[in-house]
Amino acid sequence: MLQERLKLARKNKGYTQDDVANFLNVKRQTYSAYERGVSIPDAMTLNKLSNFFEVKVGFLLEDETDIQDFAEKIKSRRKELDYSQEQLARDIGISQPFMAEIESGKKKPSLEIINKLCNILGFEFLSESPSIDTKKEHLIQREKDALEALDKLADIGLVNLKEDLAPQIDTLIKFLEPNKEFILALKEKMK
Repeated sequence: MLQERLKLARKNKGYTQDDVANFLNVKRQTYSAYERGVSIPDAMTLNKLSNFFEVKVGFLLEDETDIQDFAEKIKSRRKELDYSQEQLARDIGISQPFMAEIESGKKKPSLEIINKLCNILGFEFLSESPSIDTKKEHLIQREKDALEALDKLADIGLVNLKEDLAPQIDTLIKFLEPNKEFILALKEKMK
């Protein structure tokens, strides 16, 4: 369900509901209603959320093609690690026939089983792992865009950086913190 996927994506990235609400520029209660299933985000908001969480919209909506992609990813990674289907099933606490149905895409695993599979197999279901070059290009472009926008706003006196952008800066810091080592290494290379 959408609300479960939103919560899983948010927690996987280490964000609070306040962080997501600040990003969307809505009240925390509005975002909380999405996670509780009381309200459904519109298409534009759904797209923003998928970008923020670095997931496909199909993941949030439980698109069958994403379930099939996940099934293939599990099977491929299991074989790569030389894990038997029986051993993996035992390690996550399910039967081997159920594991076979998950790998074939016939059964949708619960979020708990997805988390166990991802932990054991060492990958994230929620996002593809972009190459370092892709991450570098993405971060550089985002930084340039942000600095350019801030310069324009400051030049015409529309923004007081300290007061107006504090919530967004806090969210940005939480986003960048897990990538701290990568960013520092990138900064050194750019000198």
